[in-house]
Amino acid sequence: MLCFLLSVFLLLSSGVHGQGRLKLTVLSEDRLQMKWKEANGPVQGYKVRVRPISEVPQPELMLTTTRGRATVAGLDSGQEYALQVLVLNGTTEKLLAKRRFTMEGLREEETIRSGSKRKKTLPGGSGSGDPDDVTEAVSGLPTVLYPDPTTTTTTTASTTTAAAATTEPPAIETPSQPPDEAQEKTTKEKRKRKKDKERDRSKVENKEEQGTTQGKAAEDKPRKTPFPTQPVTGVSPRKPFECDSGAAADIMLLVDGSWSIGRTNFRRVRDFLEGLMTPFHIGPDHIQIGLTQYSGDPRTEWQLNNFTTKDQLLEAVRNFRYKGGNTFTGQALLHVMEENMQTKAGARSDTPFFLVLLTDGKSQDDAIAAANRLKSAGVEIIAVGVKNADEAELRQVASEPVDLNVYNVNDFPLLSKLVARLVHILCGKIKERGISKRIRFFKS
Repeated sequence: MLCFLLSVFLLLSSGVHGQGRLKLTVLSEDRLQMKWKEANGPVQGYKVRVRPISEVPQPELMLTTTRGRATVAGLDSGQEYALQVLVLNGTTEKLLAKRRFTMEGLREEETIRSGSKRKKTLPGGSGSGDPDDVTEAVSGLPTVLYPDPTTTTTTTASTTTAAAATTEPPAIETPSQPPDEAQEKTTKEKRKRKKDKERDRSKVENKEEQGTTQGKAAEDKPRKTPFPTQPVTGVSPRKPFECDSGAAADIMLLVDGSWSIGRTNFRRVRDFLEGLMTPFHIGPDHIQIGLTQYSGDPRTEWQLNNFTTKDQLLEAVRNFRYKGGNTFTGQALLHVMEENMQTKAGARSDTPFFLVLLTDGKSQDDAIAAANRLKSAGVEIIAVGVKNADEAELRQVASEPVDLNVYNVNDFPLLSKLVARLVHILCGKIKERGISKRIRFFKS
């Protein structure tokens, strides 16, 4: 009997979908967050493998990270998956945690667990009352309907409060509180909750009124901007920024197309690339832009000299297809040197060459050695990382100064925030190289 009680206690005290070191949280219908207890001692990073369990071969999702957490998207609700987290040390990999799961099963577990945790956090219950227990109960609630993690946390917390309040047993009596006082206290709490609901409703109505009369309000009273903002393509009312440099440059875009990105996020990647291209004067005597997409093997989407007008270039970036596969960044960097930097591909020997790398994970081969070969050949590398990208690797791949040439954002929607700054920096570098070229010409 004692052994049975002990096993039940251990089961209930585990984290959200915990199995050993691993903890899984459903963020949306196809999005899953995983956390694990980091390994003791120095480690280079972690590899996450998510493999569909099916008789028909399906692509395996694989990503690397230096932190004890990762997020994957594009999961099928009814598909069973095998998840592995491995510790990376040099060339060795060691299994840290593993688990089989389905998204439907995780959501069912969350529903059961959230109900039991609400009971534990009720006033007058038998819980310990420690802040950590309350925090764990709040974070353990379902997050299925809230894809945005920030919104999820706020909404989940308010749901917990409401659930605890509506399920609070008014008949509980304690030796230090008479029944009349308990009933009076319950009535006061109900009134307070009713007032809070009315106040929240009025706030929502006020916001809706402000939204419908925004144009009129803007005419009556000018808005104050606390700090200057940079224009964002297609959103800002200001005139979009244009790089008015007459200098020429070759810009190669090297885009990670691995499975960890997903089709939805790849559309955001296309939007980001379109924003980078739009401000430049495209042409054989000005700015040339080529693009290579890579995963297990690199694929040139178009060479530097394939498109001579901006309209052709923008049409191409809106329509190139998502590749899928692994993340071999080193192989892709060498492909740029061997294929895209050739004269027949449009590269100009007397023109500065820039490479913009966009990736969402750690390379599965030696990207640093390949990047050093490119930098030795005079290429300036700008590295952009998203989500699980390894920032330490990005800083070694990019050219100096790394403070201007390395960018890292937590998720794909934030890429749009980088467009204005990257365009300004690229434009400045092109102008600077053009001035240096003219100075060398006059000196000679």
